[in-house]
Amino acid sequence: VRVFKEAKYLTSKGNKVEILCWDRDNRFPDKKIEYINNIKIVRYNEDSKYGSGLKQIFKLLKFKKDCKNYVKNSNVKYDYIHCHDLDGMLIGYLLKIKNVKLIFDMHEFYETGSYAKIALIIRKLVGFLQDKAYKIIHVNEQQIKNIHDKNKEKLVYLPNYPEKDKFKDVKHIESKKLRITYAGYIRHLLPMENLIKAADELDDILVSIHGSGNLYDRIKNMEKNYKNIKVTGAFKHEEITKFYSESDLIYIVYNKDDINDKTALPTKFFEAIISKIPMIVAKDSLLEETVNKYNIGFSVDGTNYQEIKKLLKEIIENRKMINEKKNNIEKISNNFVWEEAVKELDKIYD
Repeated sequence: VRVFKEAKYLTSKGNKVEILCWDRDNRFPDKKIEYINNIKIVRYNEDSKYGSGLKQIFKLLKFKKDCKNYVKNSNVKYDYIHCHDLDGMLIGYLLKIKNVKLIFDMHEFYETGSYAKIALIIRKLVGFLQDKAYKIIHVNEQQIKNIHDKNKEKLVYLPNYPEKDKFKDVKHIESKKLRITYAGYIRHLLPMENLIKAADELDDILVSIHGSGNLYDRIKNMEKNYKNIKVTGAFKHEEITKFYSESDLIYIVYNKDDINDKTALPTKFFEAIISKIPMIVAKDSLLEETVNKYNIGFSVDGTNYQEIKKLLKEIIENRKMINEKKNNIEKISNNFVWEEAVKELDKIYD
């Protein structure tokens, strides 16, 4: 979503934009090339449905070769290569195109997860690529904690705010049930399993899980054995307004031991704000700090099933708790919109 929103803005300013992307899930086998909003999208599938980081190194090199061939055979003279994430920036650098400016769009902090065991090497690699970048886009402070002083003037802050216009159709539909929604990539097993188990022991509640991911099959199988749960699978982002119209709470509880998850303010958090829906977030995270600052949601330990059940029971018995949070969201919802934030790209593409 972030990639496409940026591309749309650049196109609206009169730039010609092409997106070269890796169709990891092989969702578009018949759409190798597609035009959307006058943006040319070129998709490559490297026979790799899931996985990330070091597991994907050979697939990544194949993708680099695809990009190299595309650029070599193109009649276009490129002025910028806007590289998304660490793998994208590595490819952009390896293309070695003369007189082109590299933009390093950092979606997260890279020294965790599959890279944790080689964190020092990754830090040096990130620093090297930042040195080679014309500008560096970041979404939180953790990402620039170790940045070289000489690169600080390259920084552009662009958080994951949603497009206000896209969420104007969110119309809250009333229900006797407490409806909790998760919409996105399914990759945090324990917080999700604990939510499902807690809801199973309560009445007047519905948990809806929308999205694909490497844990989708496991969560989908739980649907057979637990009540109060609906798992739908992959969706188009335009459908999210329907999901949010039928939601009372948005579930954004990630693994508490991952620094990316502890320091992230993900897109769905800001989508909840613009849709005026309170959220449940993970304890001991930047999300919890922000939720508490504005009093717009609740926090739980996703590894503690009893704690999740206790919170849900309290909310079911006192629905006024949600109304209080909603009123507070109303006061701040216009402060987190993409249409204003994206203008930061003008500092790069001037």
